[in-house]
Amino acid sequence: MKDVLAVYLADTVYEQRFCNYLLQDKGMPLSIISFTKKEEAERFLLDQGATLLILDADSKLGEEAKQKAQHLVVLSYEPSAKIQNTPDGKERSVHTLFRYQSMETISTVLREL
Repeated sequence: MKDVLAVYLADTVYEQRFCNYLLQDKGMPLSIISFTKKEEAERFLLDQGATLLILDADSKLGEEAKQKAQHLVVLSYEPSAKIQNTPDGKERSVHTLFRYQSMETISTVLREL
């Protein structure tokens, strides 16, 4: 598995801004690759995996592809009181973040994973 942060978001404008911010973040230790098509994201994940996968809360990405990520971050449309860290028994963690908080906050959390 490569040290890759894979991003699959349906909103292409948000996805582009999200990735542009992460690319400018000098503290981000992972290579960033983004997808706007489900099939491309699934193919990449099944072939190569990822250290970190970021998805929309309502993403239709297949479970097999999701399992290829060491950490899964779901961007929620609803604010939550805190970051939810849920181990799923497969040496992978699932984190839920509110997508409309500042990118600085999101980036800080991502670097800590």
